[in-house]
Amino acid sequence: MEKEQRVLILVLGCLAAMGPMSIDLYLPAFPLLEAEFATNAAAVSNTMASYFVGISVGQMIYGPVSDSYGRRGPLLIGLILYLVGSVLCAASTTIEFLVAARVLQALGGCAGMVICRAVVRDLFHPAQMARVFSALLLVMGIAPILAPTVGAVIVDWQGWRPLFLMMGAYGLFCLLGTLWKIPTTHPTVGQPLSLIGSFRTFGELLRHRGFLAYSVSSTFVRVGLFGYITGSPFLFQNFYGMTPKVFGIVFGANAAGFVVASQVNSRLVEKYGHRRVYGGAIGFTTLAVIPLIVIGTLGTGPLWLTEFSIFTFISSLGFLFPCATTGALEEQPDRAGSASALMGLMGSLAAALTASGVGHLQTLTPVAMPILVGWSCVLACLSFVAILRK
Repeated sequence: MEKEQRVLILVLGCLAAMGPMSIDLYLPAFPLLEAEFATNAAAVSNTMASYFVGISVGQMIYGPVSDSYGRRGPLLIGLILYLVGSVLCAASTTIEFLVAARVLQALGGCAGMVICRAVVRDLFHPAQMARVFSALLLVMGIAPILAPTVGAVIVDWQGWRPLFLMMGAYGLFCLLGTLWKIPTTHPTVGQPLSLIGSFRTFGELLRHRGFLAYSVSSTFVRVGLFGYITGSPFLFQNFYGMTPKVFGIVFGANAAGFVVASQVNSRLVEKYGHRRVYGGAIGFTTLAVIPLIVIGTLGTGPLWLTEFSIFTFISSLGFLFPCATTGALEEQPDRAGSASALMGLMGSLAAALTASGVGHLQTLTPVAMPILVGWSCVLACLSFVAILRK
């Protein structure tokens, strides 16, 4: 891989990491937000759910627009919105204002998430895509490794508001990186943007068996992921009694497994292809999360077993996500932006419902998250097999 390509992938990885950065950095502040705003876990979880609502709406805009007018312009607009939204989050005086500001932040931040995948499809051959996505995950994976630990230190030192100012600074960094390195790509720039045409494209994608199999199954996996992200602060800190710093270390260790797996994936894909790697990984992951279903059903379980199963699940995402993205986009060269947006929309809607649902379930049982992670993986495996066999 040439030096220019490595720098481009670094910038794209930073754009892709905007999502994890905006989520993981403030996770250690959940109990503090609950106390400062005199509210409950469900209301705090809504700051996560609203972020996913904003992502869901934004992706439906950026995908078709970037297919019609190129990738760079919409990306720059999105990054400016993200910067403004981050500042408003830091200035929030009520939990309701923070929820609303998170929507604006997400409307901007999702531009990087959608468009960076489309840029990869524009610039790289399908045979290279899985390896490039694995390289993106290496950069992207730094966020969940460092963000919770950094967030915990900042929360102990200065409270939660500087966390959102840090997100704004990260958005500015990505804006400068885009101006420096991201070209205006997409061969069909200038085609008319039509609402009816966009929905027609989405309908065609939903009838494409390959796109549907990878998108639906990876959406169920994302339900488990965001169930873990939303529920882990309450499970580990409130139920198991971890301090914010210890929780940050555990969260970072899980993310490190994800990063290592993504790099192993690039070697496996080169040898076996993304289809075989994805099928094997999703089957193995389903077996690995069975202890979580048991622990959640019984309402109790040892910390080491819970963490071991969660670590295995998070690590497996390093195989599943790059292969699923490659499988969904490889046959969509002329509508990569729309395909990326629709795939992201499915995941974001699931994440929004999950974040809100886990917050409410958490008030009923502290072990709701393990059940959700376990069953989401079972459904991911079953849906992948069922759709491909149609």
